[in-house]
Amino acid sequence: MSPSRLPLVFGSHRARVDRDPDALARVISRSVPVRDLAPREPRQPFLHRTTQVRGSQLAITAAAHSPLRGANHAQAQSIFTLTIVGEKRFLVEGRPFRARAGHNALLLPGAPYTLETSLSSGVVFSV
Repeated sequence: MSPSRLPLVFGSHRARVDRDPDALARVISRSVPVRDLAPREPRQPFLHRTTQVRGSQLAITAAAHSPLRGANHAQAQSIFTLTIVGEKRFLVEGRPFRARAGHNALLLPGAPYTLETSLSSGVVFSV
């Protein structure tokens, strides 16, 4: 299945489509301080669909994307992530965490983390 066919939790009609991970990292950095974002495999095509709603203390982001890897810097907010399709693996301060569709959600502290995903769709709350 292509990321373009994965469901978004909200906002499909106005989703931003990115094929350049560097451009996407600049957008995501408005909510989460991204330090690295790339396809999981070096020659793999990159596609990421995103829509976001922001309030004064909260950002809600729906995303569907090809397999990717990434990392962020420490931040003031915590991240609550709910995976609708696929799987996400985080490494936070040396501790592994896994979010799988239909099994769990994760609340991650504002600590730096690394991330690796499968073909995935979900929603992230930055609070």
